[in-house]
Amino acid sequence: MHYERINRLARIANAKRYLEIGVFNGSTFSGVDVDFRVGVDPTFHFDYAAIANDRTHFHPLPSDEFFRTARYEPFDLIFLDGLHTYEQTLRDFISSLAFAHDRTIWLIDDTVPNDSFSALPDQERCYRLRRSIGNGDWSWMGDVFKVVYFIRTMMKFYHFRTFGGHGQTVVWSDPRIVEDFVGTPVAEIGRMSYEDFIETHRETMNLVEDEKIFADVQSFISSSSPASGLMAIFKSRS
Repeated sequence: MHYERINRLARIANAKRYLEIGVFNGSTFSGVDVDFRVGVDPTFHFDYAAIANDRTHFHPLPSDEFFRTARYEPFDLIFLDGLHTYEQTLRDFISSLAFAHDRTIWLIDDTVPNDSFSALPDQERCYRLRRSIGNGDWSWMGDVFKVVYFIRTMMKFYHFRTFGGHGQTVVWSDPRIVEDFVGTPVAEIGRMSYEDFIETHRETMNLVEDEKIFADVQSFISSSSPASGLMAIFKSRS
C-alpha cells in the first residue's frame, strides 16, 4: 500500500505535517500516520466531512485553486497524486514549493509508465486504445515521468530516487550538492514519447532498491538542519 511507504518516509523525516494532492477514495490518505493531514481533490469519493477535524483538513477543489488560496505552515511530507499529466503535476510540484521548508520530502506518484498506452496524457484515449485491441489493463500513469526529467534538467539542487513498479519518485532539496550532469533540453521534455523514456529512464530516473532510497533520505535528514537549505537561503536574502 502507498501509505506504508509514506509512513516510513514520515518516520525518517519525523514528519508532523502532511499534504496529499489527489485523494480520490482516501485509501492512501486514511492510512497515513502523521499528526496533521491535509487532503486536496476536486471530487472526493468518500464522506470526507465525517472524518474531518482540527487535525485533518479536506479541500474539495482543484489543486491550482488550493495552492492559490490556502494558508498553511510548511509541510514536512507532500504526496503528489493528482491528475497524471506532465503539465498539471509540474504545476503542483512548483506550487507546493511555497508550502515547503528546507527539509520537506516529496513523493510523486506514477512516474514509471508500464507501456505506451499508460504513458499517454489523455486517460480516456489510453482506455479506448486498449479496448480496441482487447487489452484489459486499466493502469494509467500519464506522462508524469516528464516531471522528473524537468527536475533533473532545471532544478540541479533537487535530488531524487525512484521506487520500482509503477514508479514513485522521492524528491528533496539540498543546495549543498549541485548536480553537474547534462539534462534533457526543456523543449524536448514535453515532446518525449514512451520510447524516449524507455531508452533513457534507468539512468535518468535513479531507479534503485527501496532500502537504498530510504537510506539516502535518512542520510539527507541526518546531515541537514532546520536552519539549512534553500528556504533558509531565500529568507536570508529577504
